[in-house]
Amino acid sequence: MRPHAALSAARALVDILAAVVARNRFVPPHSADRACNLYLRLVGDRDRGFVVDELGLIPEAASSFLPDLEAVQEQIGYHGHPPSYGNKLSNLLADLRRTHPPRP
Repeated sequence: MRPHAALSAARALVDILAAVVARNRFVPPHSADRACNLYLRLVGDRDRGFVVDELGLIPEAASSFLPDLEAVQEQIGYHGHPPSYGNKLSNLLADLRRTHPPRP
């Protein structure tokens, strides 16, 4: 993938993840509305690697959005998530920090 295309893809993925996380609302456990909650379907009920797996394929581009991803990680911490998803996101962020440090 060309660098510009990878950067555009990373931006889109981060925006999608941020939007899904930001729009999450509490839904009682046995409510029929749970099926309509994108956060629960994509992030919160089981690990599907939503967005994180794809960003791992384009780390150089993803590193440009590290502050945005850190903000998303903080929000996900408030909403709850499967431990394996949280670990994947934490590992991705650690890899991005280590291999693509911020430029001075």
